[in-house]
Amino acid sequence: MGNGKSKAQTRAQEETTARHNASLAHQERMANLSAQQDSQRRADEMKAERNRRIHEQEIAKIQSENARKQRDHEQDMKARQIAHEQRLKQLKIQQKNEAVQRLDAEITTLDNQLQSDKSVVEATTQSLQAVTGEFQKQQEWCDKFSSHKKIELDKVADDIDLVKAKDRFMFADSQVKSAINRTGQVDENVGRFLSLTSGLMDATIATTANTNKLDVEISTFGELISRECQDKLFVEEYFISNNLQKFVPFLHEEEFVFLNHLICKNDREYEEILDIVENGLRKQLALQLESKTDDNDGNDGGDAAAVLTGEALAQDLLTTWQLSQYFEALKQDGWDDPEGWCDLTDEDLAALGFKR
Repeated sequence: MGNGKSKAQTRAQEETTARHNASLAHQERMANLSAQQDSQRRADEMKAERNRRIHEQEIAKIQSENARKQRDHEQDMKARQIAHEQRLKQLKIQQKNEAVQRLDAEITTLDNQLQSDKSVVEATTQSLQAVTGEFQKQQEWCDKFSSHKKIELDKVADDIDLVKAKDRFMFADSQVKSAINRTGQVDENVGRFLSLTSGLMDATIATTANTNKLDVEISTFGELISRECQDKLFVEEYFISNNLQKFVPFLHEEEFVFLNHLICKNDREYEEILDIVENGLRKQLALQLESKTDDNDGNDGGDAAAVLTGEALAQDLLTTWQLSQYFEALKQDGWDDPEGWCDLTDEDLAALGFKR
């Protein structure tokens, strides 16, 4: 029993010790926890203080930036206000200057109109004075018309010998009255007879004029009939009349004898006739060049100055063909040697002034 009691006491002591140790451990944990909480609280307070200071700094910075922006805005608004006032001032000055210019222009226009009106008034005044003087002269002439009329009538009477004319009239009148008495007619028939005589003379003149006009029309009609009846016109006759006789041999070779043979139905036929003339001119040029060359070869032992070449030969050929007016144009463009004329195109000839 003593051993059992000792074991119970030992367990009790161990339990007590365990509880004591547990209590100590709990107290230690609580102390550690309290210390951690204090440390955490101090850290939170320090963080809060740091955040507060940072917040205050940011607030101060924002306030400073806002103040700066406010100052800049006020300065910008002030500058804008000043610029606006300057623009308004300049606009007012410009409007004032434009108004002054318009007024100056109106004043100048009115001055010009005033000068023009002044000139018109002066011219009208001078014209009025001239008209007034002329009117006074006419009035004086009218006042003296009676005496002037008598003087002028006397002059006319002297010039035409009015007394003798009156005597002739009276004699003629007596002769007419005597004839009326002898024929038993009346005065009214005399006037009708004279009218019939005058009408007969006018009719005779008109008939003569119509006859002459009819003769001219008949002659013209005969000429037209003769032209219509002559339905064929020789190419040679037409070309000679138009100074184109140098082309006649080329056309005759191709049996173009009458002018109606040259009527072209389309451009192709026209080009064929044109080619005939151009080929004929080239052949003629070649023959003339050959003839000139033969003459030069035959005159080798003679005078060298008689040989025509280059520009002299070109001028001689153009004169022969009655185309000497184109020599200067050919010379200016470098076509003064007939040896190169075979290379001339239609465009070159047109540029040089040649006409088809």
